[in-house]
Amino acid sequence: MKDKPNEDFWQKGYTTVSEYQTEIMRIAKTSSNLKRIYQKSLNMVAATLGCIEERTRLEREKNRMKLKEAIDKADRYFAELDALKKRGKERGEGMGKIRLRSNKENKDKL
Repeated sequence: MKDKPNEDFWQKGYTTVSEYQTEIMRIAKTSSNLKRIYQKSLNMVAATLGCIEERTRLEREKNRMKLKEAIDKADRYFAELDALKKRGKERGEGMGKIRLRSNKENKDKL
């Protein structure tokens, strides 16, 4: 018999850490032929996976908060820009009102 991992375990399509953790805990509790040291090891692995999952969740939340702050900052900039545009239009300083002088007009001013 070949030394292969349990193919059924991998074919079930576990995709999240918590699914792996649940399966490991199930194996540790239901396998009566495992020595106590192996059961403890499996429990330790399950606990480690739980820590990894929690750390990943916290990191994701931290990144989400940074992204939210960046979006809020961009929204403030856009609001400020809109206010400046509105103020410029009220004064008649809109972009359509700007006229560049020709070189001849610049020489006449000197």
